[in-house]
Amino acid sequence: MNPSVSFSFSPLLLILLLLFLSSFFPIRAVDDDQDNPFLDCEPIDCGKNKIISYPFRERNQPDYCGHPQGFVLDCKSNLDRLLWNIKSQSFLVLEIKQSARILKIVRMDIWDSICPETYSNTTLNSTPFNYTQKDINTTLLYNCPNSPESLADLVKTFHCPANNVSFNGFFVSGTDLGSYKLSSSICEVSVVVPVLEDALKGLTISESSIGKVLQHGFEVEWNTMDEEECGACIDSGGRCGHNSSTDQDKFMCLCPDYREAYGSGEP
Repeated sequence: MNPSVSFSFSPLLLILLLLFLSSFFPIRAVDDDQDNPFLDCEPIDCGKNKIISYPFRERNQPDYCGHPQGFVLDCKSNLDRLLWNIKSQSFLVLEIKQSARILKIVRMDIWDSICPETYSNTTLNSTPFNYTQKDINTTLLYNCPNSPESLADLVKTFHCPANNVSFNGFFVSGTDLGSYKLSSSICEVSVVVPVLEDALKGLTISESSIGKVLQHGFEVEWNTMDEEECGACIDSGGRCGHNSSTDQDKFMCLCPDYREAYGSGEP
């Protein structure tokens, strides 16, 4: 009969052994899924034709997942809506054309109604976003007198209720009110809103028709954002990101194995 052999370790000896082994086999303090920039910046599907990826990021993703100059989107998946807030205005994103660098958007304040609670012009035509050649500015005039009958075919009339009173409004294609024998001074408020020029072809005299033109939205394109570097990064299996720390402000390629190749497309 072979004698049985037993070993016993004191708690202190066991701790020392674990510390010794950990020097050869490092143990991560957190799960990989919780500390991996590559996974954090995975593109997000927010509905039809709305995939959020660099230079954009979803607002709940880390800052490094997108470019810092106004490229944050808010995916309201429960409402099937993708929102973009910039320059104190909120826009509903209808489509993201990533390869063409184009957003199709519509102002949220006129999405549900042609009569917004507050009035403001659309001010987006600046770096890094610009209107496209498909856009045309239109003018919404609020709190106006009756439209002259001679302009009935040129100026579309709508109505906005306020304090149990209905006020007239005019929808004008363009911003040159003089050509329509109109002046913004005859109305209390004048608001410039871009629309797609093609959408005006279906415009009729009905208020619902005006609303449909506005709901078609308009397009803005963004300037090239690290396009060459990002393409090389994706081709090599990485994901695009941006380092906006105080000492660095440039593109970075996020790699599956945690390495970050700053300013390079090679992970």
